[in-house]
Amino acid sequence: MFSMLASFQHVLLQSKMTAPSVMDGTVRREHLFALLDHWDQCSMALICAPAGYGKSTLVVDYLDSRAFDYGWYSLDDTDNAPVLFAHYFTAVLSRLLPTVRQPLETYLHNEKSVHLVPFVQNVLYFLSQHKVPESPCFLILDDLHALSEPSVLQALDYFIQHKPHWLKLMILTRHKPTFHLAKLTSQGRLINLDIEDLAFADDEMTLFLHQRFADLKAEDYAPLLPKMDGWIAGLQLLAISRGKLFAPDAFSGADKQIFDYLAEEVFRQLSEPMQQFLQSVAIFEQFNAELARTVSEDSQAQEHIESLEQKNLFIIPLDRERRWYRFHHLFAEYLRFQLAKLPLAKQRQLHQKACSAWAEQGYYHRAIEHAIQGEEQEQVVNILESYGQELYEKRYSPLLQRCFDFIDQQKLAQNIRLTLLKAWAAFDYERPEEVIPCLELAGHYLKGSQALDDPRIQGEMATLTALAAMVCEKIDLAEQAAEQALSLLDDIPTRNRATSLNALASVRYRRGQQDEALALYAKEQHIAEYLRSMPLLQESLYGQANVHFDRANFASVLQLTERFITDAKAVNVPHIQGIDYHYRMLANVYWQLGEFERCQHYAEQADAIERPLGEYWHFPNLLMMVRLHLSLQQPQQAHQLMQECHRLFHQYDYCSRWVVKYHELKLRFLMDEANNIGIKHWLHGQGISQSPFSWNALEEQLPSAVHVIEQQRQRLIVLALMESGELALAMAWLERLMNQAADMGLMRENLEHHYVKAWGLLQMQEHEAATAEMQQLLHHCIETGLVGMFFVGSQRSLSLLRLVAQQNEETASAVVEFARRLIRRIEYQTKEGAGTSSELTKAAAALGITPKEWQVLLLLCDGLNNQQIAEQQFVAISTVKTHIKRLYQKLGVTARAEALVKGLELRRSE
Repeated sequence: MFSMLASFQHVLLQSKMTAPSVMDGTVRREHLFALLDHWDQCSMALICAPAGYGKSTLVVDYLDSRAFDYGWYSLDDTDNAPVLFAHYFTAVLSRLLPTVRQPLETYLHNEKSVHLVPFVQNVLYFLSQHKVPESPCFLILDDLHALSEPSVLQALDYFIQHKPHWLKLMILTRHKPTFHLAKLTSQGRLINLDIEDLAFADDEMTLFLHQRFADLKAEDYAPLLPKMDGWIAGLQLLAISRGKLFAPDAFSGADKQIFDYLAEEVFRQLSEPMQQFLQSVAIFEQFNAELARTVSEDSQAQEHIESLEQKNLFIIPLDRERRWYRFHHLFAEYLRFQLAKLPLAKQRQLHQKACSAWAEQGYYHRAIEHAIQGEEQEQVVNILESYGQELYEKRYSPLLQRCFDFIDQQKLAQNIRLTLLKAWAAFDYERPEEVIPCLELAGHYLKGSQALDDPRIQGEMATLTALAAMVCEKIDLAEQAAEQALSLLDDIPTRNRATSLNALASVRYRRGQQDEALALYAKEQHIAEYLRSMPLLQESLYGQANVHFDRANFASVLQLTERFITDAKAVNVPHIQGIDYHYRMLANVYWQLGEFERCQHYAEQADAIERPLGEYWHFPNLLMMVRLHLSLQQPQQAHQLMQECHRLFHQYDYCSRWVVKYHELKLRFLMDEANNIGIKHWLHGQGISQSPFSWNALEEQLPSAVHVIEQQRQRLIVLALMESGELALAMAWLERLMNQAADMGLMRENLEHHYVKAWGLLQMQEHEAATAEMQQLLHHCIETGLVGMFFVGSQRSLSLLRLVAQQNEETASAVVEFARRLIRRIEYQTKEGAGTSSELTKAAAALGITPKEWQVLLLLCDGLNNQQIAEQQFVAISTVKTHIKRLYQKLGVTARAEALVKGLELRRSE
């Protein structure tokens, strides 16, 4: 050992005793600063997290922001030499506390060798003689994990236990130290920050990226955030590697900058056995010790996992018991990059081991994924035969789709159980067109076999055929197959019988046989309730709701739909398949009733469920939001969303119900723009020849409108003919539609027809007839509550409503008042849409008050009661009560008088 301080003066590196600088644009982490601001009680902070989580930056930024004095000591492998550690420790303390420099240097100069515990005892003695500073002094030990020499660690542990309270110690490390910290922790004198504290939240990552890529929107890099797991070094490397070219999809653990960082800072620091262990376990997305032991064939798997966690090596526990783990997303991608270097035979072998390991633990969906990746077709078939039905019931449809695509199709067709399972699963992953060919192929290969002689098998195949035909809108085939299925199946309540009833009910509904459809849906409901099957109950209640919706019986629709949603939540399945349809049904009902806030709420509920399923499912909710924006007189927002609808419509095939709603909105925009050429092109797209327009031509080109969807489509054609100047032909065809709708009991469609008829009469200058038509329409609207149609194409509606509003007959007083009220609401909505109503003040916005709540507060300040506010805002009184309740919370009041005073203050604030 060296005994002279002078011998070391030339090797003490200034960089090891200098804090790193904080880069411009660093995200300041005030919430962590607040956690560190407890030095009155605490004397030490332990900041423990893997490489790249911003430990050093956090501490430097914190100390500089508080203007604290501190000494910085960056540790590395060389500091395991006791004598070198002692001299650096002395130098750092001397910079922080100059008065201890001379005695410490004298001690080191006089000692023939350095023994660290006596050295630390002398340090503590000299510190005890030091005058207590007015403000805390900080000693920072960075990268403590670099120390492994027992004597150095023992001396530091001794220093921690006996140092004066006024000298604050901050230790930054990747690994959990072995110091005796229990006493400090129990006394509340230790501040502990770990990876959960240091990981960047989404808003912090967004701020960081925005500072470096200001031209990008948050949604551009939103997909990247979950992959980062809050790892700030990954974001910094992204900025370095991409510069101004941002491509989050290409950024992964195999990215050049990330690759080098993880290789140098993490992977190559590990022993070869640990590297091999990680390379094997990387085959799992999540794992436990048993799984890791099986694939790695390493009996020390549990010990390896504990070591990785103790060293904070990008391993994340998934439960409190620390049984399940995963790797940090980017580290996992890096490890899989290493895994891909193994020979393909070795990779397949690992997947086969993983398959067996998952199956032993009962996780068959995990097992089957590895069987596919291991190219083990027999394993896939065996798992499906034993557990395929369970996987289907648990809605692992995308996985089942992969299985059926992987298995040889001839082999699959020769297995009737798997064929039927494939057919059922095809509906879930939106490939119903595959069902009938799949069943026909099985029929070909199994012709004459005992499997096809079983009436239950025949009945199930007929059920699947009926369901597929109905979805693919092959109505005749669906009817034939459903009736065949019901004749083959026993009267015992089963899923197949319920599904056949549903298919036949849907056929009756499409043929306009509403009463028969309701009766069949009711039978399906009884079976669903007997089987306690939420999916079957969803289908039956939704079918009944559709019938009542078309009859404008909105109270029944709400009762059926809300009942199912309540039942679904009661059994803890709020996202059960099909519940999104019920939310959309509620949105439709509330739009019809003119309750646009509720409409938007339920449309957003449906969208929240469907958006993660892919953009295909976003289409019906986009259509709803376009119609809602039009109703709220927000044409610009409606037009923006309609552009997205155009893209999706031309990219995907949608069912006829959604197609006709798309065409309705498309035609509305063409009419509002007075785009006559576009309207004629639209008619041509509907199969209507541009010349000549005649009754005989329409009869040849249009089918009988015996169901709702065709009624809606032909009403649009009537509107387009009117805009094209073919008023007489359009009115005659409309009369035919109205008679058909009346015969089928389609009240809602007929009311829409009456609206179009009134508009046609007005265009023909038949004002009296148009007025009479509107009076009849408004009378029915009062009975049913249906008003939504008046808000799309509001200028046409105002022209029609003013015909009635100008009347003074006593016999029509209720209708006249209703018309005037609708006019006031449309005009109010127009002002709202244009942003010309009373604007929200900054002071009110700062309290979190929404524009709708602000309108309610202003009316409250004007002395209106809840009923009057509801009438002014054209909402239900319950909605007003909800707004007032939220206002009380945001204003911090408990009474109406207090809210009034606060409201007046806010109104005067600007």
